[in-house]
Amino acid sequence: MRLFILILLIPQLLFSQNLSLEQCYLLAENHHPTQAQKEMILRVAELQAKNINRNYLPQLSLNGQASWQSQVTEVELPLPGLNLVSPPKDQYKFSLDMNQTIWDGGLNNAQLKTVKANRTAEEQKLNVEIWSIRKQVYQLYFGILLAEKQASQVVTLKKDLISKRSRIEATVQNGVSIKADLLRFDAKLLELEQQLSEVDIRKNAAIEALSMLTGTKADSSSIFETPEITAVEEQNNRPELKMLDAQQRYLASQQGLIRAKNNPKLFAFAQGAYARPGLNMFTNIFVPYFIGGLRFQVPLTHFYSGQNKLEIAQIGIQQQRIEKQKESFKLGLDIQNSQLKSEITRLEKQIENDKALIDIRGKILKSAEEQWQNGIATSNNYLEEINQKEVLEQKLLLHEIQLLQAKQELSWTMGNK
Repeated sequence: MRLFILILLIPQLLFSQNLSLEQCYLLAENHHPTQAQKEMILRVAELQAKNINRNYLPQLSLNGQASWQSQVTEVELPLPGLNLVSPPKDQYKFSLDMNQTIWDGGLNNAQLKTVKANRTAEEQKLNVEIWSIRKQVYQLYFGILLAEKQASQVVTLKKDLISKRSRIEATVQNGVSIKADLLRFDAKLLELEQQLSEVDIRKNAAIEALSMLTGTKADSSSIFETPEITAVEEQNNRPELKMLDAQQRYLASQQGLIRAKNNPKLFAFAQGAYARPGLNMFTNIFVPYFIGGLRFQVPLTHFYSGQNKLEIAQIGIQQQRIEKQKESFKLGLDIQNSQLKSEITRLEKQIENDKALIDIRGKILKSAEEQWQNGIATSNNYLEEINQKEVLEQKLLLHEIQLLQAKQELSWTMGNK
């Protein structure tokens, strides 16, 4: 399904420079080398399952044996009309042996369950690595958004100051204003140029890193859409918890495997041989023969050795340890979520204060501009008010991006897609 969605996105990425946060997530997850390991894990599990299923195939072996023994069976009773020949001391046997499992006590099924559980555990382990990629993506993505908004604000302010500088330049030439007023505007414009340069450097560095993560050719001309952060689900879906659950299921499958190894088993066997002597030990010639039958096996060692109980107990302790790891991880998440929710509340209040202060500073700036134009105040007073308002606007942009990122981090922390 993920690959199908990615194929649908390819034409859009080729003919459009628009990128959303969700698209970056999907691209980064599919581009990361970890994703390719899932196919390898699946392939290994399939091969293991095939190999286990072949346990029910007949087990054939070709055997040969030559021996010499110091004594053979002899019949010394004289029987009229019957001459019993003792078997030779050198004996030879060539055989084809076959063993067929009829019932393995559930061992085959237990092994398949273990393979499946191990595959799931390995896949969940990869999912944890892939999930960590998302955090790198959204940190870079919001860094780009912040840089873009800061640059947009600086460009708007720069255009306004250039317009006012032109008017100042005209008044300087007419002798109405002094040259220092013009120099103040030039210094402020140079300061804005430096800010733009720093913002561009940060933005381009983040875009380059994001391009490496996603495997795209994003650049400064790409359009990064501001995401809409939906309500966060309270249920925790972190892949780390799923990985620990999968590890517990794998350990449980191992317990089942230990029990299955000691269940009763039923086999069929057959042997075709060419030997001297054959089944009739009183013949001294090579003869063919055949033996077939059933064999029943009941392991008894575990009843008195207690080895199975020890192994199962060890696995039980490992399961308890994983359960404690889950509790510890959930506690850490609860603390982190509480901190993030407090941070979201703080930023929301801060943004309200920022907007109120900007509104006040805007009125002060308008008054300062009128005073400057009427000659009541200097251009330096006017530029100071511009700086005050600009600082507040930069804080507002930062807080707005921080709020989006905090909400996204809360969503990521809860394991929400």
